[in-house]
Amino acid sequence: MRQLPKWLTSGLAVAVLVAWTAPISAADLVAGRGKIKSVAADKNALVLTGLDGKEFTLHMEAGTRIFAGDIKGANVGDLKAGDDLSMLYAKGTLSNTAKYIAVNSPQNKDMEVGCGTLKSIDAGNKVMVVTNTQGQDLTYHFPALDKVHLNSKESAVGELKAGDKVCTASVQKDGSREVKDICAERK
Repeated sequence: MRQLPKWLTSGLAVAVLVAWTAPISAADLVAGRGKIKSVAADKNALVLTGLDGKEFTLHMEAGTRIFAGDIKGANVGDLKAGDDLSMLYAKGTLSNTAKYIAVNSPQNKDMEVGCGTLKSIDAGNKVMVVTNTQGQDLTYHFPALDKVHLNSKESAVGELKAGDKVCTASVQKDGSREVKDICAERK
C-alpha cells in the first residue's frame, strides 16, 4: 500500500483547519424563522421547526446575541418551547450556529432580522442606511434606541461607523423599518 508524503498530509490538515475556523462573513449568514420545539440550555442548543415544517438544531456560541424584548442579557435559558424566533445563523456541514436571535413577541410580531454593512449613520436624527447581502441599501430608523452591542459590548449608537457589519431586529411601522436592536462587529 502506498503512503502519501508527509508534506501532503500536513498540508491537507492545515487546509482543513483553516477552512473549519475561517471567520463567517455577513454574506455567509442565513436568515430564518421558526418556533422552538425544545431547549437544551446545558448544551446551548435549540431544536426548531422552520416555516417549511422541517426540524433543525441551532447551536449558540459565546458571541450569540439574543434579543428578547425587555430581558437584558437574554441567554438560551430564557427561551422556551413555543417561542417564535427570527434568526441569522451560519449553516454548517455538521451544525447550524446562531449569530443573532430575536424573539417575536406580541408587541414585536413580524420581527425581521437582517444583516449587512453599515453605509451611513446619523445618530442625531436616529437614521442609518445598511447595504444588505443582496447589495440593496435599506434605511432604518431607531427612535427609541440609544445603545447597541458593538463587538459583544454595550456601546452608544454614535459609536457605530460606516463599514461596521451589523445585524438588526426591526419591525415595519408606519411604512418604515423601526430598529429594536442592533448588534455590530468592527475589525
